[in-house]
Amino acid sequence: MAYSSSAPDAPMSPNGNVPDQLLAPGFAHLFRETADLVLLLDDTGALLAVNPAFETYTGWTAADCLADPEYWAKLVHADDHTTWRTMLTAGNSQTSMSASHELRWLGAAGIFQWFELHCRPVHAADRQDTSWIIVAHNIHPRKERERHSQQQEGSLERRNERAQMLISRLKHLLGKVGALPADITAYCEGTCEILREIYRSDAVYIHTSTNDTVYHHAAHTAAADAPFRVPPSLNSTVIQSEAPLYSNRLHLTDPYRHDEAVRRAGYRTYLGAPLRDSSGLLRGVLGVLSTEKKYYDQAEVELITIAALQVAARLRAEDQLAENRALAEHLRHAQKMEAVGLLAGGIAHDFNNILSGILGFASHLTTKVEKGTTWHRDLQLIEQSAVRAAELTNQLLSFARRRPMHKQPVGINRIVQDVLHLVRRSVAKDCAIEVELSPDPDTVLGDAGQLNQAFMNLCLNAVEALRDQPDAMLHIRTETRVLAAHECKWLNAPTTTPYVCIYCRDNGVGIPAEQQPHIFEPFYTTRSDTGGTGLGLSIVYGIITNHGGHVRVDSVEGQGTEFTCYLPASDQPAVAPAPDMPTVVGGTETILVVDDEHVVRHMVTEVLTAHGYKVRSVESGHAALALLDQARGRIDLVLLDMVMPGLDGERTFRALRAMVPDQRILLTSGFVQQEKTDRLLAAGAAGMVTKPYRSEALLQQIRQALDHHA
Repeated sequence: MAYSSSAPDAPMSPNGNVPDQLLAPGFAHLFRETADLVLLLDDTGALLAVNPAFETYTGWTAADCLADPEYWAKLVHADDHTTWRTMLTAGNSQTSMSASHELRWLGAAGIFQWFELHCRPVHAADRQDTSWIIVAHNIHPRKERERHSQQQEGSLERRNERAQMLISRLKHLLGKVGALPADITAYCEGTCEILREIYRSDAVYIHTSTNDTVYHHAAHTAAADAPFRVPPSLNSTVIQSEAPLYSNRLHLTDPYRHDEAVRRAGYRTYLGAPLRDSSGLLRGVLGVLSTEKKYYDQAEVELITIAALQVAARLRAEDQLAENRALAEHLRHAQKMEAVGLLAGGIAHDFNNILSGILGFASHLTTKVEKGTTWHRDLQLIEQSAVRAAELTNQLLSFARRRPMHKQPVGINRIVQDVLHLVRRSVAKDCAIEVELSPDPDTVLGDAGQLNQAFMNLCLNAVEALRDQPDAMLHIRTETRVLAAHECKWLNAPTTTPYVCIYCRDNGVGIPAEQQPHIFEPFYTTRSDTGGTGLGLSIVYGIITNHGGHVRVDSVEGQGTEFTCYLPASDQPAVAPAPDMPTVVGGTETILVVDDEHVVRHMVTEVLTAHGYKVRSVESGHAALALLDQARGRIDLVLLDMVMPGLDGERTFRALRAMVPDQRILLTSGFVQQEKTDRLLAAGAAGMVTKPYRSEALLQQIRQALDHHA
């Protein structure tokens, strides 16, 4: 582009701009109005003029620039000075080719912005010298976009590199961890060894807070008295924050520098992550420790976090396996006890039929013989022996859960107090008995007599374990609470159902581990030399489980034993003890005795006849139906045995009531099936007489059924 001048040395205008006559027509207007920055230079690079846009952006006028020949050194970014000089050198070469350069100009606001400079020679029409025009176009927004794009690209590249590194390390970690043994100790210690190799650290540890166990792999220490110790301050920080922790300034940072484990080992760097499993449970901490100052990037933090998740998942799987094994063992034990219970119940049934004749006749004959005579004494001995045998069968029935229960709201604290009143007479005077009774409601729905017997057996078992024990102590505690999740699985109970818990703990000899699975089995005893029958704990098991509860034992040989009984709590108030039975009286009514045992029928007939009753007896259900059909309205009460061959007691009961709807029927059995008995009582039975029984008890029950049953 050419321009004309009326004089080669035309003077500058007062504001430093080239006079309009130096510019070609129309160019002066463009020079002043363009938004780009425009500079005019002579062939030596000296400034001739700048346009208003330059002055506005830089805050420098043409006069300012002329007054300071090094103005460009202040306006051009220091890193771009070489570019500026290169551009001027190209101008001095008198080339006719235009040049383009990018550099940063300082604005009046004190901020550098990018400009693209186009430099073009301008030849005067009447002169040989050449001037230069520089047009600077603002490209700062484009450069910023390019810079941002480059940053993003660099960030993506770094993230990709970090991901590739993480994947590589993960493959290495998971490949080695996958080959570790199934044993949880070997697995955790092996994981620590693998991580120590990956991080090139001095020690790696796994601390499980659920059971306070430490697994680790550490460098061998020269001092034998310097075992590995977990740094509690670091552990606490990870647990509380529930997030990874990295620090390479442990020796300078509070509270870590005061941690005894950190100080003794001289640790400088720590990288740890919480052990959180898929259920959300925080199980502990996985930590890496180094005595050197180490720098770990985000990928290495992510790696230990993933490793911690892997370990937590393995710990949870181990807990579930242990829980499943315990539940399977619990089920196996329950099934075995059920089978033994059925056998014990069958034996007790036959034995009770035999004892019914012995005890019934003995008690009946005792009333007929003069007191003080040899016959009276002998009959009493027979009766006492029969009673002891009956107690043994009752114990078997308690274990077999076939003993009839008279359920009502019972206060457990009252039972504990009653039992301890008797137990205190059995223990040595130097044996301490500690009692903690819960102030919370302690009521359960059950049979007070059976629960009393179960708790008495527990206490006597503890007393025996404390025999000749120095500093003997028996601790009894009760509480009402909602059970933990694992306890609910044992009991197959809802997690919101409250239970009354009875704890009986002693500091006696304890129970060897190999004996614990058998202690609830009937006739299993470790004290046969002292007269143990092996029925005490089996009775406890039978009574508690019959009440919908469970018995748990925790024992360490040489340290003592604790039994825990769980019973479903009841919201009903406890009832007062029942009054004594009325005095025995006879009657004149007609009684039909239905029993397949001849001795029992004969004994009952003798007892009832002696007390004024008229008695008819038959050996089967079919015979009872035939007799009742013949004697309609003349049978006041039927004494019906529940276990008979052919037509059993339940079917006979329903057939008799179908024939005579209001017929009074009193049930009897030596092998009570509670569900069946409950159904018949609900259907109108007058009650249940449990074999074996004294003659007085039989007469009381018959009289009560005749007088009070509609």
